[in-house]
Amino acid sequence: MITAAGFAAGEDNDAAAAQKVMTALRLTSQRTGALVVGIDHFGKAIETGTRGSSAKEGAADVVIALLADRELSGGVKNTRLALRKLRDGVSGFEIPFTAQMIETGTDQDGDPITSPIIDWQATQQTTHADARWTPSMQVLRRVLMTTVVDSGREVRPFPDGPLVRACDYELVRREFCRQYPADGTDNQKTDARRKAFGRSVKESVARSLVTTREVDGVQLIWLNELGPANG
Repeated sequence: MITAAGFAAGEDNDAAAAQKVMTALRLTSQRTGALVVGIDHFGKAIETGTRGSSAKEGAADVVIALLADRELSGGVKNTRLALRKLRDGVSGFEIPFTAQMIETGTDQDGDPITSPIIDWQATQQTTHADARWTPSMQVLRRVLMTTVVDSGREVRPFPDGPLVRACDYELVRREFCRQYPADGTDNQKTDARRKAFGRSVKESVARSLVTTREVDGVQLIWLNELGPANG
């Protein structure tokens, strides 16, 4: 996407330039009725999302990520497609897949020509990383993945630490309470959701899955890792 946009040096980090590109893509879709898909890579700091300005993900209706567990040898395992953001919908679910090579013919020397195909798995597997999240923590994870894309900002919470994409703790709390199921009277529902959010955050912090920290007078929260492959 950055190459196709023809950004000048440094413009990929410019929010105004990125928004201009996203606006052009949106208008193209509206005027043609076609689905417009931009392909991009994660940046060096995985937690900040795709490289360059966060305006790209903020303006998108859907963000789909290819994830995998990378080995030191360079191989990847546990490949899956994740719905990282879905505007007006539930984000966070993953569809596992494997890539298989098939022969599609032979070349002029008689050697086989191969091509990869994607074998989608019908059932969603529980990965080791997923197993660390309890059911209520899964709600927190989904909310964080969406909110950090829509309303997150890049900050350096620790002077000697990396940039992270974090979002307002209060925004996450409100959205969690909208999604978390609860029974009883309005007061009972409010109390149950408040307690569930507090437990989820406390347990997620204890397991080093999320981090919260006050920065410039605002309490922020962010995911510690997303685990992507190359793009």
